[in-house]
Amino acid sequence: MTAKSDVRSSGVAVSSTATGAHLFQSMRGAQQAGGVGGIARDPAVWGGRAVIQGTRIPVFVIVDQFQESETMDAVLEQYPELKRADVHVALAYADLDREAVDRDRKTYLDEIPREARTR
Repeated sequence: MTAKSDVRSSGVAVSSTATGAHLFQSMRGAQQAGGVGGIARDPAVWGGRAVIQGTRIPVFVIVDQFQESETMDAVLEQYPELKRADVHVALAYADLDREAVDRDRKTYLDEIPREARTR
């Protein structure tokens, strides 16, 4: 049995028979012009936390920035190396696996001494 993919407007393919972000993949080509990457986890980059492929920008940082500013333009102004599609991919990934994004944020914050935190 093969899983059928549904390409969402964000350029994210999600298997219709699957659950969870382990089946997340970014679509290249028409949906994401300009070489926009997907999500990568590499132990050598941010300790294996999810980042936009080809950058060192964690998904949780993009999600937090978007929630704080509530505009795509504010995120792109803060991170000019990102493309609009990168932000869409990050938000879609976070929507698919909120637990993993929350865990990435928590493990990062746990590394910062309490007295050095701004939140």
